[in-house]
Amino acid sequence: MARLALDRVRAHAATLGPVRTVVVAHTFVAGGWQCASERDLSVGSVELVHTSTFDGIDYVALGHLHRDQAWDGDRIAYAGSPLPYSFSEEGAAKSVRLVELA
Repeated sequence: MARLALDRVRAHAATLGPVRTVVVAHTFVAGGWQCASERDLSVGSVELVHTSTFDGIDYVALGHLHRDQAWDGDRIAYAGSPLPYSFSEEGAAKSVRLVELA
């Protein structure tokens, strides 16, 4: 499902000429670190998304996981949560991301 949606985004962006593409998604990327307060989004691996799904996208801002983490440099990233949502996150570093697309 995610791959089909992003194929449409890439196809539309190609009709616009040189543009920056940004995707914002609430999903679980394969290899992401979960904490105890986070739940899988679906049964099995139907909504488990591989980072290659975002090939050709300039920046991918992800939500769902509470820990700041990134792939492909910082091109694909979870900002994490600014506040702890469970006792299992006690002592975990919290952050926000500021992104500038040149």
